[in-house]
Amino acid sequence: MRVITFFVRRFAAQPLHRRLRWALWGPALLAVATVAVAGQGALALGLGAGLVLLIGVLGEPLVRQLRAAPAAAQPVDLPVPVAPPAPAEPDVGAAWATAVARALADGQVHVVYRPLCALPSLRPCGLEAALHGIPPPPDSADTLPADLLAALLAAWLLPAGRHFQRWLPALDRRGDAALWLHLPPMWLALPTLPDLLAQVLASAGLDRERLRLCVHPVEAGRQALLPETARRLHQQGHTLVADGFGAGAASLAHLNQLPVRAVRLDRSLVERAGHGPAQRLVVESTARLAASLGMLTVADGLDSAVQAQALGMAGCRLGQGPLLGAWGPAEDWMPPQVMPDFADTA
Repeated sequence: MRVITFFVRRFAAQPLHRRLRWALWGPALLAVATVAVAGQGALALGLGAGLVLLIGVLGEPLVRQLRAAPAAAQPVDLPVPVAPPAPAEPDVGAAWATAVARALADGQVHVVYRPLCALPSLRPCGLEAALHGIPPPPDSADTLPADLLAALLAAWLLPAGRHFQRWLPALDRRGDAALWLHLPPMWLALPTLPDLLAQVLASAGLDRERLRLCVHPVEAGRQALLPETARRLHQQGHTLVADGFGAGAASLAHLNQLPVRAVRLDRSLVERAGHGPAQRLVVESTARLAASLGMLTVADGLDSAVQAQALGMAGCRLGQGPLLGAWGPAEDWMPPQVMPDFADTA
């Protein structure tokens, strides 16, 4: 039995053309041998000749054709097709920073000013400087590269310092003049801002005692706090102003917790001033609390003489807005000797 199994396995392992040849010649030889053993020699000879002729004519061409054919291809493990990686989402923040840098290089960024006036006299006693021409940041952008922030500070404060020095004598005759600067939250997110600001101020010749840095409080649970960078600016001796007061996180309950020297009332609060006793009471309460803490109150967004009069009587010492002068280039406020007193035109 083992011998038979061995020969069957050997036969199955042979190429196809060899197995076909054995299948043709094996039975033919067996038939011829059987006839010969039976004593039929002549019949065996004729049968053998006929089978040889038949297999040679019909079977061998097929055997040679199979032998010449290439062996069957072995199965190959094809790699699983992998989907091409999805294109990376564009970095919106980086694209915006590039647009800001391009605007700076093309001279599209420039400084504009608007006055701050004493209330209720409406006499100019300070200027606020801002950068215009910067593309608005997308929601996903939360900070600026340090080198770009340094370039923006230089583009902002170098001309502002030069212009402020020219206006200072005329402004000082009207009171303690100051240059007001609003620091965007995105800028305050960069820890190196205080050091960069100190370097640019030194180059611009600006005394930090003359600056008022407006920062917006942020909500931290139930409290209103200033960003850590703003606190560092306070520690360096800068005068901070709580911006947007009366809306959001900035409220009377948190005023004594903020290291600020002034509060700037939000436009939404200023717009309601003079419309009724409730609004006047809110403004008066804010102004009195600020005064008790050694702070002054600034009204932003004044657009009528009625508002200016009501806020001045409520305790606001400074105001700014369309009534007192819109944003404009430095040429609109020169020469300082003829800077108007809005009390004469209101």
